[in-house]
Amino acid sequence: MRDLRQHPRRDVRLPQRGTAAVELALAAPILLVLLGLCLSIGLVLVHRHRLADAISVATRAAAIQGAAGVPGALTPANVRAQMESRLGAGAASQCESLTVDAAVVGALPLRRLEVTARCRLREQAGYGLLRAFTSGLGAWNMELQVRAAMPF
Repeated sequence: MRDLRQHPRRDVRLPQRGTAAVELALAAPILLVLLGLCLSIGLVLVHRHRLADAISVATRAAAIQGAAGVPGALTPANVRAQMESRLGAGAASQCESLTVDAAVVGALPLRRLEVTARCRLREQAGYGLLRAFTSGLGAWNMELQVRAAMPF
């Protein structure tokens, strides 16, 4: 009877030394690029969140001032000034250009202030990988657009 504990090709097996290092060398660049992309997208989302918070607060403040009859409260310049004060100097400097449009929509019982803000992000080192991957889609155009509306 044949001994089942011994495999007939056991002595033919090749040594496996160093395969983990080779696999790591092949996978590490891909993982680092994915990590960089995640960080770049995270930075863009942080800026979008800050912009959305600033436009929400500025729209609410302008609508309250407009309902109280403060002259010039519903102008885009007033809303932009309130947005910039909410964003602070550091976050506002992330925008290469900040465009704010404000309009009063509707009649008196149902009127509301609608505000749209567009922030074109500056090219920075943090967006390098994101720009590298999106450059095939066209020129660098990382523009964030946020809208808010408040009845008054």
